[in-house]
Amino acid sequence: TGMHLAIGIFMGILYFSLVMIAVDMILISDRSWIRAAEWIRGRRGGAESESDPSSPIVI
Repeated sequence: TGMHLAIGIFMGILYFSLVMIAVDMILISDRSWIRAAEWIRGRRGGAESESDPSSPIVI
């Protein structure tokens, strides 16, 4: 995602990079988002909680 943003800024193809960012977000599985959120919480030193797939994840 960061790579697509940099391409959009430095190469001047902003619309293409925005579409690629959106597609990346759509194609990444829910499990990957949950694992990424847990990793971020762990890096920040937050309390680990049991992940409930039915509850929304707030980062």
